[in-house]
Amino acid sequence: MKQKIRVSMIGALVVIISAVVLITGCPQPNSNKGNNSGNTGGSSINFAGTVWYSGGYGYLYFSSNKAYMCYHNNGTVTINSSGTYSKDKMIMNGESISILSITESVLKIPAPNEIDTITYTRETDISLINKIKSACH
Repeated sequence: MKQKIRVSMIGALVVIISAVVLITGCPQPNSNKGNNSGNTGGSSINFAGTVWYSGGYGYLYFSSNKAYMCYHNNGTVTINSSGTYSKDKMIMNGESISILSITESVLKIPAPNEIDTITYTRETDISLINKIKSACH
């Protein structure tokens, strides 16, 4: 009887150790936070070289950890302010702005009054993107 219990305990220990090795050896999802391919904001946002558009005239352009707020008026693009971004925050004019969510084509950030959000969509007009890029560099 003691031998059966001992064999059962050893067997259970082997199964537990095998499960731990299997779990640690397999890659685990990191909750898919914040890349710009369809997930909500988080720690690995990569905006490099992307342009987002809101309200018919305002644009956000992100490149190499720099953020630019640009405005388009009668074919002219001007920079309103610039700053930096990392993770799910932008710092513009010394103020930290949270990015609420990101999908492949939509970026949401709080409006200045924090009551509403501004929804930006990804710009696809290549000629306008090139104007924004040249204005921001």
